[in-house]
Amino acid sequence: LELAKSASLPVQIHTPHRDKKKGTQRSMDIAIEHGIDPRMIIVDHNNEETVKEVLDRGFWAAFTIYPFTKMGNERMVAVVKEYGPERIMINSAADWGISDPLAVPKTAALMKQHEISQDAIRLVTYSNAIEAFGQSGQIDINDFVSSKEIVNLTKMGNLDMSKPSSGVLKFLKKLRGDKMYKILIIFALFTSINSQDLQEKNDFIPVAGNIINIKIDSQKSKLNWLGGLKYNVKDHYGEISVKNGRFKIDENKSISGKLVVDMNSISNEDVEVQWKQNLISHLKSEDFFDVKRFPEATIEINSSKIIEKLDNNIFKVQVDADLTIKSFKNKIRFNAEIDLSSPSKSAKGKMVFDRNDFGIQYRSEMHLYDSESFWNKIGSSINPAVDKIIKDDIEIEFSIISKPVPVLVN
Repeated sequence: LELAKSASLPVQIHTPHRDKKKGTQRSMDIAIEHGIDPRMIIVDHNNEETVKEVLDRGFWAAFTIYPFTKMGNERMVAVVKEYGPERIMINSAADWGISDPLAVPKTAALMKQHEISQDAIRLVTYSNAIEAFGQSGQIDINDFVSSKEIVNLTKMGNLDMSKPSSGVLKFLKKLRGDKMYKILIIFALFTSINSQDLQEKNDFIPVAGNIINIKIDSQKSKLNWLGGLKYNVKDHYGEISVKNGRFKIDENKSISGKLVVDMNSISNEDVEVQWKQNLISHLKSEDFFDVKRFPEATIEINSSKIIEKLDNNIFKVQVDADLTIKSFKNKIRFNAEIDLSSPSKSAKGKMVFDRNDFGIQYRSEMHLYDSESFWNKIGSSINPAVDKIIKDDIEIEFSIISKPVPVLVN
């Protein structure tokens, strides 16, 4: 901000994605504390809850228009109708979500349909931006009157910066060499009101067009494992934690995405306390999941299809996925009962896989109830005959719950 003030350059503020109103207010407060004229500051990414105060305090109010999320063109039309065109400008986006480079002319066309005057449309879509950024002293509206010269030259591939020129090409020349700094626009990025924003980048858009993006709530989601001997009625069982996950649900209710499992979290619930740690250590060893080398397992859903609709908007879905355990990756298919209608999506079901497909073999010498056994202290020597008494199938019962998906009004 001090650099902008000393160079007499405009400032553009990118308002935060979270707690936008508070972040916008604080951003304007800081700018004023530094003694910068509000008319030298463009506050971008406004919405209905910030625009009034931005205008009332004398700042420029910019809006980035998205086709499906955040600020849409219909909402923008309503803003212009309520607050008028003065010190308001719009722009398009090209970022991590679905964007539309034609958002500005499309919004202009919609304004015209809603009988907003041509003068007001021109201010919002063009003239206000020229005036605001032109305070740098390096932008002349005549530079943008005609783009014919630059278009023709670039099509021919003979753009010559040394020849006399006008229009857009003349403007481009101003950007060369040591004059480049003169067009400097300083972006004051107040994108983080709390430390969580710094740790978690806002690279996630809950709704994009007809696609719903969901994050898994790792605290509420549960995975229960079960395995044991073929000739023993008693199985071992326990829990394992979900680390994180993200999924997409498209317009056909088809699901794709990835779930990450924390293999270090594996626990046991059936063995007596004095022997429990022996079993857990064995499961984490090289013979089973080799957790030291492979701390994560993943389930990556490639496709799904609805088998039938159950009661209360619950769907029975067939899922095709890639399961990766240790260095082994194999196809797997399972069914799940999925709630797609609630704000928090959920999926319940059972997944079964063959341990042999993932290099999981039992060390026959393991003495679960004698931690000091000589056989527990030597390297593995798999006995195929003994290994066969272990059940090949490992069952995972899952209850996966997503974080709520907000309802966004475009």
